[in-house]
Amino acid sequence: MLRCLKPFPKEGQKTVGAHVDLSHVAATSMGMRVTAQVELVAVEGRKLRFKLECQDEKGGGERRRIEAEEQEGRMDFRERHVVVTGGTGALGRAVVGALLAAGAHCHVPYRQGREKEGLPTGALSLIPVPTLADDAAVVKLYGGLPSLWASIHIAGGFAFAPLTDTSEELLRRQIDDNLVSCFLCCREAVAAMRLGKAGGRIVNVTARQALEPRDGAKISASTAAKAGVAALTAALGEELAGEGILVNAVAPSIMDTPTNRRAMPKANFDAWPKVEEVAATILFLASPENKVSRGGVVPVFGAASQTAAS
Repeated sequence: MLRCLKPFPKEGQKTVGAHVDLSHVAATSMGMRVTAQVELVAVEGRKLRFKLECQDEKGGGERRRIEAEEQEGRMDFRERHVVVTGGTGALGRAVVGALLAAGAHCHVPYRQGREKEGLPTGALSLIPVPTLADDAAVVKLYGGLPSLWASIHIAGGFAFAPLTDTSEELLRRQIDDNLVSCFLCCREAVAAMRLGKAGGRIVNVTARQALEPRDGAKISASTAAKAGVAALTAALGEELAGEGILVNAVAPSIMDTPTNRRAMPKANFDAWPKVEEVAATILFLASPENKVSRGGVVPVFGAASQTAAS
């Protein structure tokens, strides 16, 4: 990544003496520090294009003119394969869109054909999987992937039901949809990452109630299943750290989605975290830039109060 210690100039202006890290540019020595004249050629949204003329700070070495592009403020997932379960939902689409923009190749399982409508375009592989709670189906999903960098597990379920209205079937479905699917995907993702011998990242999605169980009144089955995902994350974060596989989770409160707005038309939508904001947190945890965070369950509550998130 190109990093400049001084503010970038306006288009058409130049700055002299900016320190730029060109360690990833093949035309330079690895880790070489240079004094560079930087010309900002164009600004395209958040995308910056540069022309650099540089010389090694010690005064020696040949001068080189380098043209490069940098996507400011985004994680770099170029040439990295990422699985996103639940990638056809509101949060999943935000995550997939951000990953594709950052250069990733996304692999998204789906159950029904209509789920594919309106998905972002790009390096996207859509894989039919009837259920992620089935051992053989998950083994097949991950077994057919190329070298895997990250696996993001958004797929899950929710059920509003007081204790006495919760059947055994509903409880087991919540555990399958949330905990079992997450466990199986984590297991097979790790197996795939070990083949690449380059570490990797796993990000699970639990819920606010996993961190604050008292907010799980009248949704106890969902709360118990999501709490299991949080505990699994902490355990795997410790188990896999030595292999460079960092496991974390996010715990959103109610997110601002069309479905939630229809279900709670009188709520304060501004207090809910936006799916793009939650996606940004997930992207960092799944990125190579995350070098130390593991075993964490990150609250992504926005300004929502406990009452609003219940």
